[in-house]
Amino acid sequence: MSLSTSLLSSANAAKRTSRCGKKLMMDRHPQGRRLKSTMPFLSSTSQLHDEVYERASFHASSFDAMNNLNEKTLWRSRQIEVTRRTPVEPFPREAMCVIPPSQRHGDGFFPSYAHTGIPGPPKLPPDSILIHDEASMMDRMRKAAKLARRLLDYACHPSVTRVGRTTEEIDRLVHTAALDHGAYPSPLNYRSFPKSICSSVNEVVCHGIPDSRPLELGDLVSFDV
Repeated sequence: MSLSTSLLSSANAAKRTSRCGKKLMMDRHPQGRRLKSTMPFLSSTSQLHDEVYERASFHASSFDAMNNLNEKTLWRSRQIEVTRRTPVEPFPREAMCVIPPSQRHGDGFFPSYAHTGIPGPPKLPPDSILIHDEASMMDRMRKAAKLARRLLDYACHPSVTRVGRTTEEIDRLVHTAALDHGAYPSPLNYRSFPKSICSSVNEVVCHGIPDSRPLELGDLVSFDV
């Protein structure tokens, strides 16, 4: 599951990037803003869509007004110019922190690759279909999907993703949040991937590795959990 956020936007950009989720600016959030880096909870998909679009539109309009931008100033053109001037390059990053085996975590907590980096063999032969039990597996899948959604909202919250913070710091926050909710951060050590989230900045298409590069005003960041 992935979600993107921008630290610079215009009103027209809100619709073009509706898939991306949120526009995060260095200005005030509408009434009801959380003062701490808490994971938001949304009760339905429709509420999520409405809140995301409303928040994106608010931040875009506020930024345009604050910087005296007009309709002729295109967000995409500005972003292309930023990318041409300063293309994203890898920054130093800390070593991978593998979660050690512990009795604290229950059965089934660790995926097959958690300590080896190698996914286990498929449980079914090719061309086979597994029918999940509605009472157990489907319920677990729903809970996992809801938590993944909340983790993405948490990563994109203005108090978490902001100018000057590194994607490695965001990775640590999401890593801790996942563990606090009894979940294993699925990217960690999958085929030796060294972090708990993927963070792709600007022209990086996908599966970027969090590092020590501070986020800048104008960056577009995509997260995967």
